[in-house]
Amino acid sequence: MRGFTLIEIIIYLGIVGLVFTLMILFLWQAIAGQIKTDCYREVHQNGRFAMQKIFSLIKKSAAINSPGSGEASSSLSLAMVEPDLNPTIFDVSDHKIRITQGGNSSYLTTQQLKVSSLEFKNLSAPGTPGIVKVNFTLEYLNLANKIEYQASLDFGSSVSRLISNEGSCLGTPAECSSYATSTACLNQFGCSWNGNCSGTAVLCSDITTMEDCQIQDGCSWQP
Repeated sequence: MRGFTLIEIIIYLGIVGLVFTLMILFLWQAIAGQIKTDCYREVHQNGRFAMQKIFSLIKKSAAINSPGSGEASSSLSLAMVEPDLNPTIFDVSDHKIRITQGGNSSYLTTQQLKVSSLEFKNLSAPGTPGIVKVNFTLEYLNLANKIEYQASLDFGSSVSRLISNEGSCLGTPAECSSYATSTACLNQFGCSWNGNCSGTAVLCSDITTMEDCQIQDGCSWQP
């Protein structure tokens, strides 16, 4: 029996090396593909959640504070029926979509993602509850600039408010004499300050706008 020649051994080693190289390349492509799929899934889930949350609160809002009709802005301010949620504001902070309700803030997207653009356009027409068009671009935060982590999606759609501005101001306003400070006194319609708070607070039923109704202590707006 004759043994392997040096040339045969080199050929065999070359074939084995080539097979291992192809296997490693195939395995890396599979891993990179899975990483990209996971990145796109993270972007899609975050974007869909943010859009659903924004749409839900627009539908339930009592009024659109800003942007004004026909205008566009990178932030959206809503007046809500619940006073504790006023104002409800959406904007971008630290590359994330932020929601602020009554001074309390939280985020709708995670720190792994970056909002590269956010726009709210007020498409409301006279006599309608109000329509807002929402557009934003969400991308995976790729600090190392690796191709497998490149994932970006555009989100955009329009939503109409479901609550009209029609309603009634109900309740019993607090008496002017119950206010001990000028600031609290002057915030109440019908009260005046002259060392003490005096006057007759405006009846809730005489207030015709939701914004004024919510300011008046003791009154609440009922759509």
